Amino acid sequence: MIFFVEEYMIKRIIFDVDNTLLDTYKDCINAYAEFLKDYPNIKPKMFYDVIGEFELKGIGFDKDELSKYISDRLKILFSKEDLNRCLDIYAGYSTLLNDDTSGVLDYLSKKYTLVVLTNWYTDAQKGRLRYHGLDKYFKNIYGCEYGIKPNKEFFDLARENNNYDECVMIGDSLTSDINPAKALGMKTIYISKDNENTESTINDIRKLKDIL
Repeated sequence: MIFFVEEYMIKRIIFDVDNTLLDTYKDCINAYAEFLKDYPNIKPKMFYDVIGEFELKGIGFDKDELSKYISDRLKILFSKEDLNRCLDIYAGYSTLLNDDTSGVLDYLSKKYTLVVLTNWYTDAQKGRLRYHGLDKYFKNIYGCEYGIKPNKEFFDLARENNNYDECVMIGDSLTSDINPAKALGMKTIYISKDNENTESTINDIRKLKDIL
């Protein structure tokens, strides 16, 4: 495992949220189940999959476009107001992947500047982080209103005036988090549910204390 701080002057840590800090699949299914009570023919997993399809387009999450896509794919009337109502519900669902997440972030925030880079809406993610008091550890939370991973411009926003090699990207997605950050020259830590299989992969967020 690489101990970055022995070789580089790390100044900023960029965190993904979904399935890195919080159990997004579980939270989505529970939130969508609550929201979809008015749509008895639509299952939470169907709704989740349609949003995932839209993300794969790589065009961002414009609310009008996403609402129309949901309407067309699920053959329902779904407006931007409906989307906002769904997001408000979702912001109240927040499941930690590790009970010591707050302790890890507290430790890291005393040594580095922490920011969030997420492919979802800022207010919804702030609400989920705030539920556990995690939002206070982050200088900024950059959501999909500002861009989308893996686009370079979005990573540039998160690094602000720091050099690429002064930043560490931590996430659970090779395609959205790790590979694009590494291509820019950032250090990366891949959080995988599987056993560790590379020198920059961990399966427990608590191990960040040993690395950083």
